[in-house]
Amino acid sequence: MVAATHPSSCASKGAWTMPTNGTVRDVGAGSAAGASGCDTLLACAAAGNVDGVAEMLRAGAHDGLEALGEACRTPLLVAAAGGHAAVVKLLVETGADVNARDSSGKVPLMLMAEEGHAEAMEALLAAGRDVVVDLRDSNHTLLSALHLAAAAGHAACIRLLLSAGADATARDHQARTALHAAALQAKDEAVAALLHSEPVGNVNDVDALGCTAIRLASSGQNDAARASVVRQLLTAGADPALAPGRGKTALSAAAESGNDLVVTALLACGERAALEAKDRTGYTALARAVCAGHVSTVRLLLAAGADASARDSTGTSVLKMAISVPGSQELVDALLPAISAADLDYAPPGGETALWHAAQSGFGREAVLRLLEAGADPEAASAGPRTFLTAAARSRWKPDLFRALLAHPRCPDVNTAAADGSTALHSAARSGNADMVQALLSAGADAAALKACGSTVLMEAAWASDDGATARLLVESGRAGYVGARNEAGHTALHIAASRGNVEAVAALLEVLPPQSESTIRELFDLVLASRKPMGIATLLAAGDTAWLASVDPDSKAKALLLAAKCNGEVLGALLAAGLEVGSWPPDCQTPLIAAAAAGCDASVEVLLRPEHAVAVDATDSSGRTALHCAVQAAHMTAALLLLQAGANACTTSSDGVPALFAAVRAGCSALVVDAMLEAGASRVVNDRDRSRNPLLHIAVNAGALEAARCLVKAGADVWASTGADQPVLSEAVRQPRAEEFFDALLPSSCAADGATQASLDAVLRTAAELGKVRLVRLLADRGADVCSTGSTGETALLAASRCGRFDVVDFLLSDTESVRVLDQTANDGQSALAAGAGNAAVVKTLLAREQYDLDGRDGKWPAPLALAVQWGFPDVARYLLAAGADARQVPHKFMDGAHAAAGLGQAQAVSLVAAALEGGNLRFEARQPWGRRGGLVAWRSCCGGVK
Repeated sequence: MVAATHPSSCASKGAWTMPTNGTVRDVGAGSAAGASGCDTLLACAAAGNVDGVAEMLRAGAHDGLEALGEACRTPLLVAAAGGHAAVVKLLVETGADVNARDSSGKVPLMLMAEEGHAEAMEALLAAGRDVVVDLRDSNHTLLSALHLAAAAGHAACIRLLLSAGADATARDHQARTALHAAALQAKDEAVAALLHSEPVGNVNDVDALGCTAIRLASSGQNDAARASVVRQLLTAGADPALAPGRGKTALSAAAESGNDLVVTALLACGERAALEAKDRTGYTALARAVCAGHVSTVRLLLAAGADASARDSTGTSVLKMAISVPGSQELVDALLPAISAADLDYAPPGGETALWHAAQSGFGREAVLRLLEAGADPEAASAGPRTFLTAAARSRWKPDLFRALLAHPRCPDVNTAAADGSTALHSAARSGNADMVQALLSAGADAAALKACGSTVLMEAAWASDDGATARLLVESGRAGYVGARNEAGHTALHIAASRGNVEAVAALLEVLPPQSESTIRELFDLVLASRKPMGIATLLAAGDTAWLASVDPDSKAKALLLAAKCNGEVLGALLAAGLEVGSWPPDCQTPLIAAAAAGCDASVEVLLRPEHAVAVDATDSSGRTALHCAVQAAHMTAALLLLQAGANACTTSSDGVPALFAAVRAGCSALVVDAMLEAGASRVVNDRDRSRNPLLHIAVNAGALEAARCLVKAGADVWASTGADQPVLSEAVRQPRAEEFFDALLPSSCAADGATQASLDAVLRTAAELGKVRLVRLLADRGADVCSTGSTGETALLAASRCGRFDVVDFLLSDTESVRVLDQTANDGQSALAAGAGNAAVVKTLLAREQYDLDGRDGKWPAPLALAVQWGFPDVARYLLAAGADARQVPHKFMDGAHAAAGLGQAQAVSLVAAALEGGNLRFEARQPWGRRGGLVAWRSCCGGVK
């Protein structure tokens, strides 16, 4: 096995530099190929150019054997992935590391196995004496080359690996062997190759989930290859009934997948198929096929003798399961011939029969007629006091289908009453299904029937939320009975409709009833108010004389006005026309105008602002807010403009000290409203602050209100004001999605050079650099910001960008002459170390390209970049730093043991890379806990022995 090169051995090869194409390469003076040798070797290997590779090697480019290209692949890995056998043979004979890994942890043998490059694999196995055929990838999957070849179905590669001594019984992180992998993917040739291997292993081995190979092969799409795999496994002695922990058998899995070819193959083995075996939920193979809606599979199983009366652990029958499946008619048709009369009417304790279930099921209503024709009894026992038709009438049926049910000879009498006296007509009326009510009336249903509580069919219709359609149908058909009847509570249908806010039903009843007394109308008025349906008020007002309003108590009048003001300007106008007044209102209470403005009911606001109503436009509620304040706080722009046109005071302040203009800006009101308020006198508060000491302009920027911010600046808002946190207002603008537009609006093309202004501008630049907004950094630099300024912590814009991994900003700042000068003077300020901690390899490469940086941070001011990359779990950064020559011994043991891990698997991968650089070897991960701290700890100790 070829050990990884220790960083200290790289000194003889020369210094590492960053090439322009982003590929790491060794440009040591002793390399005969020169600076382009490695790149050329990688390119030739990728293209399969064996002559080019040979020429480069003869020219002395042996150092290029360990060069890293895309995905950290050496020339041998590149050639292996491409299946270039001649190149592989040449590179191995020249001394290439046959067990080198790429960024995904795969070695050359794995890449060949995955892609099916048998010829290249044969060349590698023949030429490489150090090839380890059972190496696992260094990720948590623990896959070997044999696993990869089996999953991809490359039989030739499988035979080569087995001949080379590969372990056919090796397991991955899910405890699956290569046979499991091939069976899962239905690779019949791969399965054949594995079954003919020596030793073949146990074909009935189970994985971590309790699945055998034949169980895995049985799940999946219906194809001949999967059936072929199943037959091979059966011939080899696989047990299709094996299901540890009462899991699914192979037959159940195939039935659930609708794989008829596999089902046929399994049924052919007779009793071994375990046709009636149940899983932990009590489902048989037939139940699985039914629930999945596979009609053809159901027919196959029934033809083989499957029990159609089987029930699951809850007592649910297969027939009942079928009714719950979309498109259940075909399933029901397939099952009915195999079900006895007793099973047809079976109901579990406290449950319903299949017929009752179908009558109420969204998918099963069309099966009701089939069940009745098959002899199902609608009078069979059911849970609850309902009858078959009262239960059916509660759900939505297609009109034609419901009429067909009522006309069926086995349908019960439509007037059969339930325990509470309700009939099917009561149920249909309460459900608000006018079509079903009409069908029942046509079938002879008694519209005068009463429930035990005295409720009529019309009262039930008054409950329905169907815009009064059912009640109107009953009234207009003359089948409503006595419409003035009262139930046990003394309520009529009219009372019920009013309390439910069923306006159409109220209107229909008022049309047929004689004129109601004032006391009745007042009762209805109170009920409508309680239902909060303003159109009910309009219905009562339109019913005749409105003199009854005079006797309504003041509280009810106020409630009616407020309800109408919030919801409907037309109803509000009708109330005002009927004599209700809004001109005088108790102080510090919500007026109708405030209610309308807060609700954004523009029609009500317009009605109330008419001169004849003499409404106090600046009246306040208990919180000191005017109608304008409420409108802008809820961003109701039209209402706000109407109030401003009516002369509302734009400078009002609520009792908590918030001016109306502040509320408008915070709510994101349009520039039109903000501008109108400024013109109305609110400009005097444009530089005021809220209780958090934030200026109004900061509130606008924080709300993303660009146009409002422009209006405020135009009105004299101070752009350079600081927030309550002592930050420039512009710092908040940096964080906005439309930051550049904000700066164009707020920042003049050139800024004054006074100290306060310059300090604010510089602070904003550092914030922009930290957030990675390179275009904004350019704009601020053009407007006079100092790219080399430092904050209170001594951090420059470049350091802030590096710390946060902002490659574009770092690249721009390094192109600035002044920034480079400062960088040269502070070469060890830690930019590269902080960038490594941010996990951005591109920033690390850019900063390390400057020769004065200490790659290992030996000055002691900052941890080594590699240490931070390991600590925070960034394997890509760790991989680059190691390839660039970072000393793996600089990583503290406390980082390696995972005590400070923050990234789970990423930290474990970074640990494994460092461990490999120290000692090399076959990295091992613990399959039981591959994602957390344990994975990194196992990799460290197994590879390094705990080296500190």
